[in-house]
Amino acid sequence: METRTVMLVAVPVVALGLAGGGFYFGYAQRGPEVEAAEARAEEATSAQAAAAEAARQAEASLQRRLTEAQDRLPARDQRIALLEARRQLALTIGQIERRNFGTAGDHLSAAGDRLGEAGDAPEVTTLAADVAGYELSVTNDLGPAREAVGVFATRIDMMLTALGPLPSAAAEAPPEIGEAPSEDETEAPSEDEPEDDGEAG
Repeated sequence: METRTVMLVAVPVVALGLAGGGFYFGYAQRGPEVEAAEARAEEATSAQAAAAEAARQAEASLQRRLTEAQDRLPARDQRIALLEARRQLALTIGQIERRNFGTAGDHLSAAGDRLGEAGDAPEVTTLAADVAGYELSVTNDLGPAREAVGVFATRIDMMLTALGPLPSAAAEAPPEIGEAPSEDETEAPSEDEPEDDGEAG
């Protein structure tokens, strides 16, 4: 009778001990995994913070160099040259999509010329050289050319953002790449030329 009582008491105690040991072993195994995951999360957070700080410093540096260039070129003239270069790039994209590669090349060349009038900041002169050195070729795959010219336009947008708005006039928004102005909008007829009213003389 006593032996049976001892067994009835001992079995639950042993089972409880085994369960507790298994829980401790599992927790001990899980501990390093949790610590490793937390370490990776901290590293990712630190990397994001470092990238954000690097981007902020790069923008500040760009703004400083453009501001220094303004000492040699009036801010309004610099902005006008950049906006005109940006407009010519939008026209370039429009002509590429129409497969008018010759006209697209003319607009791209004009964009490079306008950039040459936008001052001597390193970012401006580098972009002017990149635009001047890019060659459009006749192709059925329009993607690479459209992407390359789009990158040029984005670089100008970054410069315009760094310059900030003009204090005495509302900033003129550059045209969207996907909504290039038409040739008719950009080349108004001369006042000296009579308008054609459709009536034959």
